[in-house]
Amino acid sequence: MKHLLVLLSFWSHGYLVAQAIQQKLSSPFSPTAVYSSAFIDVLSGTANQAALASLEAPAFGIVGERRFMLAEMTQLTGLVTLPAGQAVIALQADYFGGQSYNETMLGFAYGRKVSSEIQVGAKLNWYNMRMAGYGNAASFNFEAGILVHLTKQLHAGFHMYNPFGSPVGKVHERLPSIFKAGFGYQGSEKLFVGAEIVRRENLPVCLQVGLQYKAHERLIFRGGVSTINTGHYAGIGLVLGQLRIDIQVGYHQQLGFTPGFGLLYNLENAGVD
Repeated sequence: MKHLLVLLSFWSHGYLVAQAIQQKLSSPFSPTAVYSSAFIDVLSGTANQAALASLEAPAFGIVGERRFMLAEMTQLTGLVTLPAGQAVIALQADYFGGQSYNETMLGFAYGRKVSSEIQVGAKLNWYNMRMAGYGNAASFNFEAGILVHLTKQLHAGFHMYNPFGSPVGKVHERLPSIFKAGFGYQGSEKLFVGAEIVRRENLPVCLQVGLQYKAHERLIFRGGVSTINTGHYAGIGLVLGQLRIDIQVGYHQQLGFTPGFGLLYNLENAGVD
């Protein structure tokens, strides 16, 4: 029964080819935060590298989830950032899967401000897929993005992943291309609403909507929906000095719950989410 659930979940999210590490099911509100002026954090650089340019101090973040409560579908992402002159560089590591099947990706990212209104970023990735009994298959690819601050309240952006569909190893499969465009409205320093359209190759267009509310200087509430899996999501962030702890959960009507967590450490202020 466990293996059947894994197969069904891969099928429902278009992961039978490869590349499951692009979509986190417990926190679709996180990618929309890049279209914010008050809720960008170190992990925003995993969604759009242009967001890295907003970080002013070294930071570290890790986020993980266990999809549908299955150990074979564990996902972890870690990111370390460092300001370098007028730019910010970052190292990112991703892992998805279990002993029988897993995916790993290592990336070097760069983000900078072109002007007070425009930020750009890019990342070079090394991707590896391993399947027990079949060996490994690896690939290089890149991703890039732009963010535009239209006004103090309204922000927009675009991001592309693997636009040329790089092949995986010597097999005939290739990684899918993913294109995202979105906008956000920063109603105040405490409230943000964002939306993003995602076009993943060979899958229907997906709409993600996220909301974040800073109820207290130490407490952040989040919620969101995503049409890719008709799921609903909720989360809470607790700020303790330079450390922020996130707990979140997603729910799929057929496949059940996906719990997630996050830890962020900022050398200046972890409350900058």
